Amino acid sequence: MKPPVVREKRDGGFTLVELMISLAIYSLLSVAMLTMFLTGLQGWESGGDRMEAQQNARVAVDRVVKDLRRAEEVWLKGSSEVRFSYPGDDKTYSFLVKNSELVLEDYINNQYNSQQQIARGITGLHFELEPCGKTTVELRAGSGQHQVELRSSVLPRNVGVDN
Repeated sequence: MKPPVVREKRDGGFTLVELMISLAIYSLLSVAMLTMFLTGLQGWESGGDRMEAQQNARVAVDRVVKDLRRAEEVWLKGSSEVRFSYPGDDKTYSFLVKNSELVLEDYINNQYNSQQQIARGITGLHFELEPCGKTTVELRAGSGQHQVELRSSVLPRNVGVDN
């Protein structure tokens, strides 16, 4: 009869099964962490896009209100363009959207002279002129879920002022 085979016990290693289980757990944790990171990154970028749209809209509305407040005469050329003039200035000016940009055009004797870009990413512009002279501006910027809409009203201070 043969003596029983005695295996030596090793203290320093892992079995193949233990390594495979550890690798599977590590993989699951890595995928979960990567998913959380990518979701956070998407939220960060989305917030940045919305913030940029809001900033563009705010700059545009502030400029329109500031210029119309100083105007002597205001009239609409359609619902998406406003024209105005300043006291003592022989030019007339116009706010409108061209190629997703709010632009300020100036005219001399009703002839186009030049334009200035005010804000980018503007997707809509609407004006209303009330009988009392108050002008309301509605402006949209951005697109999709990042779209922002601002509305403001202004009463020109120089209407009826003689030069």
